[in-house]
Amino acid sequence: DYGYGIALDSSGNSYITGHFQGTATFGSISLTSSGNYDIFIAKLSNSGSWQSVVKAGGSSGDYGYGIAVNSVGKFSVIGSFQGTATFGSISLTSNGDIDIFIIESTQDFDSDNVIDANDAFPFESTQWGDLDGDGFGGNLAGYHGDSCPSTFGESWQDRWGCPDMDGDGQSDLFDAYMQIPTQWNDTDGDGLGDNWDGVNVDRNGSTNGIGEYWPNAYLPDPSPLDYDNDGFEDSNLQSAGATGPYDDCPFIYGTSTEDSSGCIDSDGDGWSDSVDSHSGDGTQHSDQDNDGYGDNATGNQPDACPTVYGESWMDVYGCVDADGDGVSSQTDYDDDDGDEWRDSDDDGHGDNVDECTYVWGNIISGADRGCPDIDGDGWADRSDDLPNEPTQHQDTDGDGFGDNQSGLTPDSCVSTSGTSTRAVSSAGANETRYGCPDTDSDGYAD
Repeated sequence: DYGYGIALDSSGNSYITGHFQGTATFGSISLTSSGNYDIFIAKLSNSGSWQSVVKAGGSSGDYGYGIAVNSVGKFSVIGSFQGTATFGSISLTSNGDIDIFIIESTQDFDSDNVIDANDAFPFESTQWGDLDGDGFGGNLAGYHGDSCPSTFGESWQDRWGCPDMDGDGQSDLFDAYMQIPTQWNDTDGDGLGDNWDGVNVDRNGSTNGIGEYWPNAYLPDPSPLDYDNDGFEDSNLQSAGATGPYDDCPFIYGTSTEDSSGCIDSDGDGWSDSVDSHSGDGTQHSDQDNDGYGDNATGNQPDACPTVYGESWMDVYGCVDADGDGVSSQTDYDDDDGDEWRDSDDDGHGDNVDECTYVWGNIISGADRGCPDIDGDGWADRSDDLPNEPTQHQDTDGDGFGDNQSGLTPDSCVSTSGTSTRAVSSAGANETRYGCPDTDSDGYAD
């Protein structure tokens, strides 16, 4: 792109001509050539702001070389053209290869009823005044109408001609980062800007139209439609392109997916803490009977009675335990006694009081409760010196004859071991006498 001619009017405004190819930008105004090179004619204010620009030419090479302007703003341009070239509403066709053209403006080049000498935008019919001299016309409905007509400004992204402190094109009023030129929008309001830097956040290839790549962008937002950046976009930003499933807890980071999206899920099982009966156990989330044991049969401490409240925990979890000993009523030997829950020998005595836990017994009390008593004399076999004789249970001298004098074969010498079974009375008659010494073993007590 080339500038070849420049001239000043009596107010110090500059008029420039030259030629460009492709797309050329003059301040906030962009022009695209019709083919090869096209002619441009531009005006800058005495403060250096681009006020207006117009192109002329056709599909071949067209060039502007010189420009002159008089005291009332009427200008003339000279250059060359080839083929057919259009100058406003006038078209010219060269007689051979390249022809000369001379353009002379009228007193009102853009026909807006404001003479060019007084027209801040002589090439733009929808604008004529620029009170604040910022290059944006005061007619808000016109081309690049100034939204702040009495205040100098260079904004162009959200609106034209308003103050833009950081020079990023976004007016200060709508710039979320008015002193940081690499950011201007924060769509989700989380304090992180929509633009990305390609290092800390790389959203290259993003198709949602939010933000753009800026080297060293300040605080780039990895998810500009997701306030808490948990991966679930916010439903209130659907108009900006947010897609579901939408965040049910938009201001709190969360990873839940089952009952809700994007809410706190402490154990990572997909169920939010607000409905998870076991928010610290990833294997359980439901407890229908509210007894503290989860319904998932393959999870930790599964409830064997999921629909009935229960506090058992020893044999199974979560079933009725009437006596509170931890064993469910369905397996508790004595569900009315919190100290008993098992009777291993099935003798009617719980293991905790049964002195012979694994042997059936019929002693119902005392130190031998639950132990066997074969002869049924009320003395357990283990404490009965003569377990097979119901009339005897104690044999002090261990000679096989019981101490009970009213029992069978009572020991006549209780504390002295003996084998006698008879004796001779003082009258010389035979009589029974058990358990006394019988030195010669003839059956008679010594």
